[in-house]
Amino acid sequence: MKIFNHCGQERGPRNISQEIDVRLADSDDGDPGASWLVVQHNTGGRSNAYEFMQFLRTWWHHSDDNAMLAINIKEDGLALYIREVLAEVGLPRHRYFCFDMSQAERRVYIAAGLSIAAKVSKYGIENPFGDYIWFDWDPIFAPDGTRRNDPSKLYVPMVCICRDYYGIGQEKLIEKKIIAISPDLYGVTNVRVIHKLWDFAKNNGFFGICTDMPGEAEEYFHAAP
Repeated sequence: MKIFNHCGQERGPRNISQEIDVRLADSDDGDPGASWLVVQHNTGGRSNAYEFMQFLRTWWHHSDDNAMLAINIKEDGLALYIREVLAEVGLPRHRYFCFDMSQAERRVYIAAGLSIAAKVSKYGIENPFGDYIWFDWDPIFAPDGTRRNDPSKLYVPMVCICRDYYGIGQEKLIEKKIIAISPDLYGVTNVRVIHKLWDFAKNNGFFGICTDMPGEAEEYFHAAP
């Protein structure tokens, strides 16, 4: 089980898998070269293109051999830039994927030879899938479509909805390497609920989870049975 650190390297092990945001931001001084923004979740870190490249090099140098980057694309038009930076750093396809770009932009990333993940949520399934699937948990609706009175007690894995209502076979889903968003990212504080869904992910062969509790997740998933 790969643990993706959602909250940034400043909070949690820096050698494990990491989610980062990439977007274009307005430059304070009008210099286009200074307009690249990288946000390591919850830290608000800002950098230009060179600093972004240095971040990738530093992460790769210090990360575990099996660690990955989940690159959250916050706006369109970044595919060729991302490809150029990853090529310069030498980060191989199996060490990263891009996700959350627009539907039309997904095909641009694939044409550019970049690894991508589809996002699955109550709003639907992105296509084409790519190599990975970024899975949401639906905190509001039960599988039969009815609204829950107390969604904090039990979350419904979107994998069930995709399997039972969208007709996507379980084997096809697992084949695509599912990374699930941990319920703690929705403000769930009940550890039993969080662990219940971590167990669901583990027992159903998920590829990884993204969490604000990377240290605890590492201990939970890698503890001896």
